[in-house]
Amino acid sequence: MSGQQGVAIVLDSMRIAALAAPIGGLLAITLAYLVERVRPPGGNVLGFVALLPAILPGVIFGVGYIVAFNLPSASRAWP
Repeated sequence: MSGQQGVAIVLDSMRIAALAAPIGGLLAITLAYLVERVRPPGGNVLGFVALLPAILPGVIFGVGYIVAFNLPSASRAWP
């Protein structure tokens, strides 16, 4: 891949990000308004689904830490 292709890829990524950021912001504001002010039926589920991308990485890291640092009792060598 030449340097020109790399620059084109970066510029395409910047264009997509420039379009996605305002759209995502408007969707987030609309969703927050609906969940907090209008309080439609099922609004709690809608809020939970909106927070799921932020919740899952923490849960996955937490389980990973438990698995990595929790030794089973059979492998402990006590003098």
